[in-house]
Amino acid sequence: MIKAYEAVLNNIGSPVFITDTDRNLVFINQACLDFMGVKDAAPFLGQKCADVYRADICKTSCALRASMREMKRLTRKSNLIDASGRNIHLSVDASPIVDRDGELIGGMEVLFDITERSF
Repeated sequence: MIKAYEAVLNNIGSPVFITDTDRNLVFINQACLDFMGVKDAAPFLGQKCADVYRADICKTSCALRASMREMKRLTRKSNLIDASGRNIHLSVDASPIVDRDGELIGGMEVLFDITERSF
């Protein structure tokens, strides 16, 4: 069943990543790998999402940390510099992930490039 869920997430056109409760990356979808300009998620899995993406909100007002603490979906705006040095404006949707018993087991972020829109 896990492979089926991974297939669904990999077919989402927007960059998506999933972390454990400590914000260590456990899944990166294909659109996110493309966004990062890499082919393989393996080198990044287990790393803190803030250390991989280094968006301006990661250290100050992390949407994922707040969504897991507040147990609700949050949207924030952010900037990051990609591997080619381009400044990217993002809208970040962060959501807690809970198990069947309602216990927090991780978090998910969906990234939307809004560089061409007014920030």
